[in-house]
Amino acid sequence: MGYAYERHIPSRAEMVVGMAADAIRRWRDRWDFDRFVLDCPGEADRLARDLNIDKADLRQLAGHRSGPPVLLNRRLRLLGIDPEQLRRAEPAVSQDLARCCTLCGSKSRCAKDMARDPGAADWKSYCPNEPTLAALGPQ
Repeated sequence: MGYAYERHIPSRAEMVVGMAADAIRRWRDRWDFDRFVLDCPGEADRLARDLNIDKADLRQLAGHRSGPPVLLNRRLRLLGIDPEQLRRAEPAVSQDLARCCTLCGSKSRCAKDMARDPGAADWKSYCPNEPTLAALGPQ
């Protein structure tokens, strides 16, 4: 499934500002969620079970803003996939991509690779979403 879009390659400044804003939101959201886990441990356990993840991953996910990660949106656009159109057409796929991206340990490498050479294929060797992104269509 291919998606058309107007190509926008973010500048390094846009990436840095976006990452800083994300860090501030994560700190605030993580503090709020930590209060929830302490005040309602049974509910936190049920939520983790319902999402089929452990409590540590649940806490990590809670520390990120709602919606897909900034780097994922950039990667989708670089591949010719409109993130909003994907969310409407394939919400479960979009949510899974966001979950994997959120929990990925290679965010700084990903950001550096996109800033240095957006068209390079290096990301395919470490991105947990690569098989799903490859299956979404022409890139």
